Amino acid sequence: MTKSPKSLLIIDGAYLQQYSRGTKINFVKLVETLQIELEGGSFYERWYFTSRPDGSPHALDGFFNYLRSAPPKGPHFRVEVYDLKNKAHSCPECSNYVSFRVQKGVDVGIATLLLKHAFIGAADRIALLAGDGDFREAVKIAKDEVRKDIVIVGFNDGSVSRELQSLGRV
Repeated sequence: MTKSPKSLLIIDGAYLQQYSRGTKINFVKLVETLQIELEGGSFYERWYFTSRPDGSPHALDGFFNYLRSAPPKGPHFRVEVYDLKNKAHSCPECSNYVSFRVQKGVDVGIATLLLKHAFIGAADRIALLAGDGDFREAVKIAKDEVRKDIVIVGFNDGSVSRELQSLGRV
């Protein structure tokens, strides 16, 4: 009997929210579907990384509690929530400043977790639901140096960077 690989799931919440285009996601079904598609049994850990929106600091607490809940009430994720930071750019033509809020630390947190589980041997397979090319180096090291099976999960709309597509199974 073949032993199922130890699989880890990491989700970039901002990517999932941006490209799901307002579709309500059933995270329990998402996890079940990924486990079937990957033919690898259940994920030994599931992680969801995101940042808290401006305004009420507790606006998403109900959602985060749902993500942390065990089945059948929830998908049983470990949730990491980061702050937002201010970013400003000036228009090169009119010199007007535009300021906006961006995630601070989410990509570093994801890359660090991916590499940690690869290097300590906890995972045979890492499923990364993300599209950002910033994960390229972490994915490349986990795949090429530590010989982990990396699966990039994303939407079929061009939202997964070419850098990620070239490194992992998509």
